[in-house]
Amino acid sequence: MKTEDQIKQILDEVLSVAIERGEAAAAADDEHSRGMATAYYDLLDHAINEAELVGYDLSDLGLDGKRIGQLIRPKAKKAS
Repeated sequence: MKTEDQIKQILDEVLSVAIERGEAAAAADDEHSRGMATAYYDLLDHAINEAELVGYDLSDLGLDGKRIGQLIRPKAKKAS
């Protein structure tokens, strides 16, 4: 049986990877990467909402608002 600490560690690792890959996608300047950045942002936003619903401390998951709010927001598309 898995302990709560083990499950937290797995979830923390998954979210850390999503943050890392979302940052990389947001830094790129192509349409596909912008789409990927948006997808990672949506995933992390959903994780935040679910954690808040059950009263989970977001800082335990590294999901404090400032990190997510600024982290993965894709760049605006440049005018041609």
